[in-house]
Amino acid sequence: MANPNVHDTVTLEGPLYGLQIPDVDPSILDERILAVGPQISSSQKASYDVNLLAIRTLWNARLPVHRLPTELFVDLLASTLLRPFQTYLHEQSGRLSSDHAIVKANPCFWRSIHVGRDTRWLNLALSRSGESNLFLDFSSSSAFLTAIPQLIDRRNRIEHLRFSCVGVDSLEPMVPLMSAPLPCITRLDVTIDTREALYNIELPEGQAPRHYDILEFESANLPKVTNLSLRGAQTSIPWTTSLISHLRFLDLRRCIAPSSIMSVSSFFDVLKEGQQLEELVLYDTLSSACASLPSPSEQLHAVALPRLRKAALADHVAWTSLFVSYLHPPSMGEISFHGLIDNATLANNPDLSYTSMLPPDIRTFPFLKSTTSTTMSIDPRSYRIACQGSGPTVTLVMEVRSNLVEWWQNVGEGVAHFVDLLRDAPLTELELDLDFEFDVIDSAVFDAILDAFPTIRELRVRSNAAAGEDIVPELLAHSLGWRSPTPNDGEVKVRCPNLRVLRVQRRHESDETFLPALVECLFDRADGGAPRLELLEVTVRRSLMQNWREFDTHYEAVFMPMLETYKFVDEGMGIAF
Repeated sequence: MANPNVHDTVTLEGPLYGLQIPDVDPSILDERILAVGPQISSSQKASYDVNLLAIRTLWNARLPVHRLPTELFVDLLASTLLRPFQTYLHEQSGRLSSDHAIVKANPCFWRSIHVGRDTRWLNLALSRSGESNLFLDFSSSSAFLTAIPQLIDRRNRIEHLRFSCVGVDSLEPMVPLMSAPLPCITRLDVTIDTREALYNIELPEGQAPRHYDILEFESANLPKVTNLSLRGAQTSIPWTTSLISHLRFLDLRRCIAPSSIMSVSSFFDVLKEGQQLEELVLYDTLSSACASLPSPSEQLHAVALPRLRKAALADHVAWTSLFVSYLHPPSMGEISFHGLIDNATLANNPDLSYTSMLPPDIRTFPFLKSTTSTTMSIDPRSYRIACQGSGPTVTLVMEVRSNLVEWWQNVGEGVAHFVDLLRDAPLTELELDLDFEFDVIDSAVFDAILDAFPTIRELRVRSNAAAGEDIVPELLAHSLGWRSPTPNDGEVKVRCPNLRVLRVQRRHESDETFLPALVECLFDRADGGAPRLELLEVTVRRSLMQNWREFDTHYEAVFMPMLETYKFVDEGMGIAF
């Protein structure tokens, strides 16, 4: 048989999706691209090698359509068919008879099945799928429950399965399918929503839950699964090495561990075996699996997952602090830690603050020292810091579980903590997102931030206070325009002398009363020796009942001589110039 690659032409044409052209000797580029083919399985593994990613992209770009996996080809057709189907059928009627015969006779065209409310097409597709493995996606709970008897008969052929169900009564019919082996399944995505879980309804005292109130999974029944997603308080799976060691994607949200409660050290020892994990989502998993927080004498080991590129960890504040302390962030990608607050936690610790979810030595963590871009968001129910630099994007969040929880982060205290946390970071970009419904702030808030980070080149400030109460832009302008009374010779006298881009946004309906403050700020900065801004962008949301054109034209004429670019956006009226 002829080598299928003989007539392939390797060129640098085709999409690189923002990647650089591979830094490879042109004389061996052909060989490198061909080596990425399926004949070398190791080359298909996750990688952060930019050259390898670009070479993979070139390999994909040069393959003809007929080499796509059939199930992917079918999904692409379903996603890109934008015109009415009947029009398409009419235009293609000359070819349909022969194509219909080919598709009908080939089982691989019937293996990828998306099921809505009607299962009649499912019956047809299953009957024509032959012995092919099945990719099943159910968007309707009732359709999935109706189809369970047919799926049980074909359990050995199910390769992908996604479904969601609502209500405790839907759990019992699933048991025969989910409690038995699924030998071919590689991807399982299950979402269970129940009224009991949604509204925290407790069973009457002394009444035990029915056995099928929990949908139990066993890792032994899923020997080939690499992508596992279980969402819902009515799902359960043992936290074991046999489960996690071969997974690439794991998403457990409120999924509970069985009655065998383990120690925190044992939990982390199991997690450490997930060396193939690329994405990890754990919500309330650690507190569910472990009997209690670790004692001072319990020895915990750090967890490093070399292939991890995306992770989200959420739990009660004290439990989340363990993830922050012992789970190494990936070398690239993103990871977020969410400390969740409920009324029970506040009853024991009414002065709960952001420091409660961070280890005492957090300022020594490498990602903080390499952060060049950061966002701080404060609103009445959450406090969020996102850090981005040469490594991964790390997000630290403290938030309430529901609006019934009476907790909020004081803006002044939040800013003080933010400054202390990142004081050694070489920041060049800073974004502040402030909603101070229950707070009063003054310019000292901005003074503290701008004095702590003098190397900022881009500053973005968004405010969300009620109409008539939003003084953030004025306070910011006052702080940025401040001039040192005793500058050194030749020194710029204002804060953030390297500032080049300033973006100010008001989210609530407002007017432009803060623009005079910005004008004064720019004059003061110019008098203080600061270079003019490359960009000033102002975004407001104004009343539709007033004509603002004359006002806007006036301020455009005022700002333009002081700036390289002035951009004004009215989100209410859709005006931008």
